[in-house]
Amino acid sequence: MPCWTSDVYILAIQWLIDRLREGKPVYFHCIYGADRTGTLAFLLESLLGVGENELAKDYELTSFSYGLESAPRRRGPKNEVSVYRYRQMVEGLLRGSGTILEQVRAFLAKKISGEDLDWLTGYLLESV
Repeated sequence: MPCWTSDVYILAIQWLIDRLREGKPVYFHCIYGADRTGTLAFLLESLLGVGENELAKDYELTSFSYGLESAPRRRGPKNEVSVYRYRQMVEGLLRGSGTILEQVRAFLAKKISGEDLDWLTGYLLESV
């Protein structure tokens, strides 16, 4: 099973929805800002309708994160893992029917209600 289809991302997005509904601020990050954090950002940006080219550019920026070359789990070029995971994720999404937005929404809807996903999208797109 590809790493992006892990239920951990569904749980993270549900947690995000719950905290935002409680009026609490949310900040997510990791040590290097790639892989898991990049995947979570990709899923959120997909929900917001960000286009495939912009998603790719944003994810690619994670390969320039400070300290990636010294990450203990990495082998080979510093962005090899990030590029592989990104391609695996997008190719998996494009194999299905529908747009990336539709595929991501269907994946998240396994455990998150459509009402919650609509609320999150509206909240994140709301003008401040």
